[in-house]
Amino acid sequence: MRFLRPGSLTSVAFLIVSGCVTPKEPAAKNPEDYLVPSSGEWRRQGEIRTYTSENLHEYIDGEAPFVVSFGFKKLCRAVYRRPSGAQCTVDLYDMGTPENAFALFRAQAAVEGKTIDIGDEGVSVEGKVEFRSGPFFVDLTASFSEGTEKFLSFARRFARSLPSSPGPPAFLALLPREGRVPRSEAYAPVNFMGYEFLSRTVSAEYKLKNGEEALLFACRFASDAEAAQALQRFKQAMGGSVKECNYGEECFYASDSNLGKTVAFRQGIFVAGATGDTDKPGIKALVRDLQARLGREDG
Repeated sequence: MRFLRPGSLTSVAFLIVSGCVTPKEPAAKNPEDYLVPSSGEWRRQGEIRTYTSENLHEYIDGEAPFVVSFGFKKLCRAVYRRPSGAQCTVDLYDMGTPENAFALFRAQAAVEGKTIDIGDEGVSVEGKVEFRSGPFFVDLTASFSEGTEKFLSFARRFARSLPSSPGPPAFLALLPREGRVPRSEAYAPVNFMGYEFLSRTVSAEYKLKNGEEALLFACRFASDAEAAQALQRFKQAMGGSVKECNYGEECFYASDSNLGKTVAFRQGIFVAGATGDTDKPGIKALVRDLQARLGREDG
């Protein structure tokens, strides 16, 4: 599996859908319970392998800290095979909460994937299906020579056995709706845009009808003081020409060689802002909308 780093701004193709190895049953107590001995013609081969934060590096090596940062609890891995010899590896990531599963799904690297009706949202590329369902992120990889339909059928049966989420994570309501680019929403628990002091960040890309574009973001902190400290560190990191502005309780404009034009402000426990066409009227209106939403949340 190939993951994007939390600081990446690359979008991930996805589709929020309602569908997901049998009708819904009460949630299993352990992730291993979902990796049943058989599903249709598919039979599990060997034992289930399990990984925790202590040994995840043995399976995904350098990407383990990145996955753990999203609230990872356990990975259960099993291999299934059909009589024809077709084989499928199922990696079931228990992320603890649907929000964590959403965050990891949106951060994974199948940007070329086709959206499919599976789980809470899913994508597929040749020989691979990735989706989230409830607190789980699932990666299925197939090795076969008889076409993809049987593989997709197995993936959908497996998805139907998992708990699902009632809807998108509540933190997406922090972001304005107008002009939001579909499937661009993301959540970074740490190191947003590569800055270690920006954490718990929800973001999305925006494109308005007049061509104005921006990335809007909002980082939540434990207190006003922590948010104020993070904003000052952000301001210092910008360097160069920085000037004050009138969003939120404190604010600055800057131009950075990596981020380009940037506006950032503090609203209570939030540090938020935008990169891109931040001096254009349409984007200014979106930032005002973001400020108002954070003001209601903070209050």
